[in-house]
Amino acid sequence: MAGIAFNIRKLLGRQEISSVLAAFVYSGIVSSGPWLFAVFALGMIASVGKTLCDAETVNLFMGIIIYVFAFSTVLTYGTQMAITRFLADCLYRREDNRIPSLLLTSLLLLGGIVIVFLTPAIWLLELPFQVRVQTVFLLVLVTCMWGAMIFVSTLKAYVQVSIAFVFGFGFAVPASLIIGKYFGLIGFLFGLNFGIAFVVFTLCALILKEFSGNLTIEWQVLRAHTKYPLLFFYGLTAGIGIWCDKFIFWLHFKIPIGAGLIGYPMYDSAMFLGYMTVLPSLAYFILIAETDLYDNIRKYTYLINNHGRYEALEKVRLNLVNCLKDVFIKIGIFQGILTICGITTAPVWISVLDLSPLQISILRIAMLGAFFQIGMMLFTIVLTYINGERDSFWVVLIFLGLNSSVTYLTLGNIWVHGYGYFAASFVGFFAAVFFVAFRMKHLHYYLICDPKEL
Repeated sequence: MAGIAFNIRKLLGRQEISSVLAAFVYSGIVSSGPWLFAVFALGMIASVGKTLCDAETVNLFMGIIIYVFAFSTVLTYGTQMAITRFLADCLYRREDNRIPSLLLTSLLLLGGIVIVFLTPAIWLLELPFQVRVQTVFLLVLVTCMWGAMIFVSTLKAYVQVSIAFVFGFGFAVPASLIIGKYFGLIGFLFGLNFGIAFVVFTLCALILKEFSGNLTIEWQVLRAHTKYPLLFFYGLTAGIGIWCDKFIFWLHFKIPIGAGLIGYPMYDSAMFLGYMTVLPSLAYFILIAETDLYDNIRKYTYLINNHGRYEALEKVRLNLVNCLKDVFIKIGIFQGILTICGITTAPVWISVLDLSPLQISILRIAMLGAFFQIGMMLFTIVLTYINGERDSFWVVLIFLGLNSSVTYLTLGNIWVHGYGYFAASFVGFFAAVFFVAFRMKHLHYYLICDPKEL
């Protein structure tokens, strides 16, 4: 996201409170737009939908949304990572004219993956034909939204991107509620699909407006998985790791949602709320830290390509180390305050959202786990800048292993549900810190030598 963040960051130079707030709002939307939408939609529909329609229909609709976001992430996150690197290489070589074709091919590839692997599963659900069709559309649109977000980082039009999300989401939720009141589940899905389609087509239009070129099939994208295997497996492992604890709870408790879907709403809703507490820190990282990181790495590579002296390289390395220390200390303090406030006020959140008091403990451990997970994720982003894809893969593999194993061990006691996620985030965070510290200490070796020889 460094590209679009440079343009948003200009707002900070105005030294006005409104400009600073606007910068963080824009950064939050462009970095977390789909997730903000998912949580906002689930919250609004949960609180309002049951007053307009029967609870079974609303619960099934919410279950479909969760399943769509879960499996679209798991199936395509690895491909998204490979495409992101492919796009970065094109930008580095100043091949901007390839971006329209790259966008088209990426959306076709991502959409094709979910259609091939998930449409048969959707057709097995106990749903009317029209609802199945709308569910497939939802799956493809959400997946294309993930794909379009890869290219959003190349844009300068952060205001238009934010407007696209605000208008799309602002229409989708009320439209779902209004149409759903009269037509039930298919109405809910239709309204949601219309809003997401607006977001996807607007983002694509902005990207095509920014970059000129022919809309052809970019066949080389299909080989991105083999060209960047570590990034692909990193994304695949991270996607499974994020959702594996939910899958384990779903399969264990098998609480019927409807149409053959199962879940564990007590855990799912608390975890989504916990994730929300770290979105401000993600926005801060995209706006402040990643732009500084990008600047220093670009200076470093410039010195390498132009035969810079060792003293100059060492100066940039030290600047980068100090920059990372400063940023992560600030993020740690900021996120720590948010997490402590969230943990303290957890009973209020539960009461306002009309959730079960039993969810307080899950929500608190989710917030604490999210504190470490955001740190883990941000450090793995740093690793990808310094040829640390292999280390990033090991970090998410540790996260996946602990999240699944500890979650399985805690199934029998509701008071420790969520501790698997916390343990995985905690250990994964310190593993990521170790790898970053080691690579920063030996940065000259890792960035100058051929990565294949490491």
